Amino acid sequence: MRFFSSFLGGSLFLLTLALPLCAQAETLYAVDGASNNPSSLYILDATDGSVVQTIGAIGFNHVVAIAFDPTTGTLYGHANDFCDFHDGGLITIDPATGAGTLVGCTGCQIPDFSFDSTGTLFGWAEFCASGVAADDLVTIDLNSGAVSKVGEASTNTLQTGLAFDSAESLFMKSESELYDVDPATGATTFLINLSESTQNMLAFDASDVLYTGTRGTGFTLQTVDINTGAVTDLGGNDNDRIAGLAFQPAVTAIEVAIDIKFCSDPNAFNCKKKGVLPVTIFGTDDFDVSDIDPSSLRLCLEDLSACTNGPTDWSLADRGDPLSDIGAAMCAVVEIDDGVFEEQDYLTQDGLLDLDAAFDAKEIQDVLGDFCGAGKDVVSGALVIIGSTEDGADIFSVPVDSLGVDQLLKVNR
Repeated sequence: MRFFSSFLGGSLFLLTLALPLCAQAETLYAVDGASNNPSSLYILDATDGSVVQTIGAIGFNHVVAIAFDPTTGTLYGHANDFCDFHDGGLITIDPATGAGTLVGCTGCQIPDFSFDSTGTLFGWAEFCASGVAADDLVTIDLNSGAVSKVGEASTNTLQTGLAFDSAESLFMKSESELYDVDPATGATTFLINLSESTQNMLAFDASDVLYTGTRGTGFTLQTVDINTGAVTDLGGNDNDRIAGLAFQPAVTAIEVAIDIKFCSDPNAFNCKKKGVLPVTIFGTDDFDVSDIDPSSLRLCLEDLSACTNGPTDWSLADRGDPLSDIGAAMCAVVEIDDGVFEEQDYLTQDGLLDLDAAFDAKEIQDVLGDFCGAGKDVVSGALVIIGSTEDGADIFSVPVDSLGVDQLLKVNR
């Protein structure tokens, strides 16, 4: 990570610039619907198998395989026998609501599937009404659902699970047998017998721990030691129709540098006036601010306990260089005529776009609360920006506690 420091008002502060900083914890999703029952989407606790959240009905029966596309974040599922007997349907699933949407018929019954790092979806086809495969590795077209056989596996399978690890090794489980699968040829190599037979589900977490599960009077979440074959119970819940597992990849958040009222120090704020408060988000070599979804931006207290709505307006311009200009008291002054000087709306232009977002002053007053009810010359706590890019990556700013950067000075009584 790249750091820089600067003296503002006699104090030294440290900023980090627009690089991936932290990853949100990955989430374990599950679907039920075994034995051709209606399916719903859930979040499970990966440590004990308990249900953290019931998200909602998918709108399809017998959804088994689920997996997140690592290149887009889209959650896909397979509804076995949806189109016809032994002819399932590839669907997308909204992780927020559970709602499923049909992509197309696959012509196969596919108990589990998994993405490689490039976004290619591999599935294990146990039966295919189309005759394209039987107990073989296939790829699935994300636009149509069409299935293509990779190669002959020459392995009889049942209760099949399929999962890639982070090294792009593909593992297949049939009942209590674990195999390595060649994604290029579909050939299988027996690895080890598991200590017990589990259901048709495999999923690696980010640490390459392999998860599976069994159904009985309820559901038991389990891990598999790929070196010893030991299956370990973690805990479970009373849903005896859980049929698929998938970890949502951890999302890397992007840290951005901001300056409230760029070219103003201190940041004076009158709690009795209407208008807007401008906030500049700086672009860097590592981050293009035009990727930001401006409507997602919020100006918040440091602890995120209160935030404004989205900005009333925004624009793109090269305002300054965050390595040198954050917290500056004034912008560049240019001689526009003989002896006539004029302050500009920029300082050290670095050839990179910055984003200016204007937040409603009344909303900021509501966010600040007691600050506006206090006397003159009171200093607010640090304010921070949160939001997201157009492709869904979170962005945030880190408080630096400077009156020229992210704090406000109350100037009315």
